[in-house]
Amino acid sequence: MKKLIPFSFLLFMFTSATLSASSLSPDRVDDLLKNSTSADPLIADEAILELRTIGQTALDAFVEKFKPGLEKGTYQENRMLLDIMDRIAGQHDSYFSGLFWHTDLPSAIQTASESKKPILSLRLLGKLTDEYSCANSRLFRSLLYSNTEISSYLHDNYVLHWSSERPVPVVTIDYGDGRIMKTTLTGNSIHYIFTPAGTLVEAIPGLHSPDYFLSSLQRTDVFIADLINSGPDQQPAMIRLYHTGQLAGLRDLASKQQFPVAGRAVETRSVALLAERRTFSKMSIELPVMEKTGLVEASPETGSAEQILLVSEDNRYRAMSAELGAGGEIDLSSRRMAVAKNPIRFGSETELQKVLSKLSDRLCMETAKNETEIHGYIHLWFSNGEFADWEKVNDRIYSELFLTPQSDKWLGLYGEDVFTALDQDGIQ
Repeated sequence: MKKLIPFSFLLFMFTSATLSASSLSPDRVDDLLKNSTSADPLIADEAILELRTIGQTALDAFVEKFKPGLEKGTYQENRMLLDIMDRIAGQHDSYFSGLFWHTDLPSAIQTASESKKPILSLRLLGKLTDEYSCANSRLFRSLLYSNTEISSYLHDNYVLHWSSERPVPVVTIDYGDGRIMKTTLTGNSIHYIFTPAGTLVEAIPGLHSPDYFLSSLQRTDVFIADLINSGPDQQPAMIRLYHTGQLAGLRDLASKQQFPVAGRAVETRSVALLAERRTFSKMSIELPVMEKTGLVEASPETGSAEQILLVSEDNRYRAMSAELGAGGEIDLSSRRMAVAKNPIRFGSETELQKVLSKLSDRLCMETAKNETEIHGYIHLWFSNGEFADWEKVNDRIYSELFLTPQSDKWLGLYGEDVFTALDQDGIQ
């Protein structure tokens, strides 16, 4: 029997935080925490809702109060407490990050304005509160937000917010013998960075290695500090100049590996397949299922799903990731999260290492791919002053770069010229 790992390894991440809950008295906060676990759903719901109005400090207080119980149990045994914590946090598996997320941007801007912290806003398919949000957002939870350095940095320096681009497609495969596999298909995610006043200054597309993601946040924070100290009339020009410099630096690094940055025409064929190929890690999860179920066809040009992976995983991406300084290391906290969520499979260190080693390699290549093939265009647009309207920027990114425009309600998964031999093509 494999040993299940307790949660005590994560508690140090949150208990050092100062517990202050806005203007509420400590006794009132303690009452809310007790009521959040009430067997009466009305009492629990009311308490959780009020705790969410308090924010990050309420989440910190929850961990502090229930630490003894959480230390004793495993991920599976503590599911009730963890579900309550997730509802307060606004994030599934929040215990591994300890982070509070706003789901209303004006509320996040108000908190940011009061705390003088910038905003990190995640745009995703599905909801961050759901287990089955899009694959990229799940990898964010598992590899970025659970990373000790990143979670600590976000906790102390950012106001967090997420919003949903659209529901994520979910597919269930029933093998007919009691085995069922459930996963999500297609979709991409992006992190936007706003000043405390709500001015959009940066957009980090897709998944990056933890070290590169953290360095991107820190680099942007230095710029935001300069931006805040300038006059409002100067800020648009400063944002354009910043991205002009970022694009020039990226092109200089990419030229060593002969990578074009923001210079190639946007592809338009095989939309679902191309959307998958935008990301290595997500592609490895979703593309085999998409090909086997006939949702995408392997063409003579691209070969099978496995061949696509082999073609994509070439040494140029690895070399480019080295130029960028993307290490791909998965830290201890993220490794432990993987074990907690799947203790049977990853109870063996050998199996864990095999999977994470391959994932680490893909993280490096994905960082290079996202920077050269997607982020470069965003730098170009911002350097041209095309950043004033956040919603227009987001629509353009999902349409032109992620290849999942709102106008395609099937996300490229339905072929009008394909005969399925199913009633109504299996569509309900």
